Amino acid sequence: MRKTGSCLLILKIQEAITVQEANTAIAEAADSLSIIGSLRHVSSLKEKDSLVQSAADFFVNGRLVTALDQFAEGLKTLGLLEELRKNPAVFYNMFVSEEIPLQAKGLCTLFDVDFSVQGSTGETEKNRQYAFGVTG
Repeated sequence: MRKTGSCLLILKIQEAITVQEANTAIAEAADSLSIIGSLRHVSSLKEKDSLVQSAADFFVNGRLVTALDQFAEGLKTLGLLEELRKNPAVFYNMFVSEEIPLQAKGLCTLFDVDFSVQGSTGETEKNRQYAFGVTG
């Protein structure tokens, strides 16, 4: 998972072991924290944990709400959302299943290789990239 600048600053606050370290990290994250309404000086590690929880909730919920709204709108276009709400058990296996670890073998089966026309200048480059991706 790629960590953004704001995420790294929040992690720094979370990892602080003293109130002074926490306030220093909070000062470094002041721009991000002020935008989300969480900027405040802490006087205990419990307050630090509360601040981190508030910031994490904002980032996670802010991103999830938009994605879930878009997903729901997509389901509405075909009338699936209404059916899903009426018959959740029927759709359970479609949306909830065991987690399968991502492996290169499984990923390779998802894509087809589309080589350039034989003899073209792009063919050599694409062949090199394909070989690197499969063996590297």
